[in-house]
Amino acid sequence: MTLPGLTKARSMGPVADAVEQAGGNVARVFCKADLSLKLIEQPERLIPLRDQLALLECAAREVGDPALPARLSLQAGVAGLGAYGDYILAAAHLEAALGRASLTMGSLLQSSTSMQFFVRDGMAHRCYVGTESCDVGRQKNEILALGYMLDLTRRFLGRRWV
Repeated sequence: MTLPGLTKARSMGPVADAVEQAGGNVARVFCKADLSLKLIEQPERLIPLRDQLALLECAAREVGDPALPARLSLQAGVAGLGAYGDYILAAAHLEAALGRASLTMGSLLQSSTSMQFFVRDGMAHRCYVGTESCDVGRQKNEILALGYMLDLTRRFLGRRWV
């Protein structure tokens, strides 16, 4: 039996802020996702990953913006990921940061997720895969992750790189 994925409630506040700034109804979004607004006040609380995915999906629909997760992750950046982000950003170079990100994601940020980095035929590959089956919000979560990956790369290689 596979345990459900868990993540920190860290993104609840930024999602609520983005919905509010776009003129959406935060209470309605949380209600549709079947989540308590009190999670905003508990960023380190572990919640089921599927709940975060549902919130992202409901928020994007509420404001009519399918790219909302990308904007959220680029605005918050890796630094917005708490202890996980701090540990990654303390690395000396990008390769070390990517290694830290891959090795500690499950223990410091969220489970049921695999992140890999490898070089093949002179081309660098970065993979992010949710290993838990989710019916709602999976694509939004992957877009969110893409924004964080882009921010991390820019921090080490410069904004002009990507």
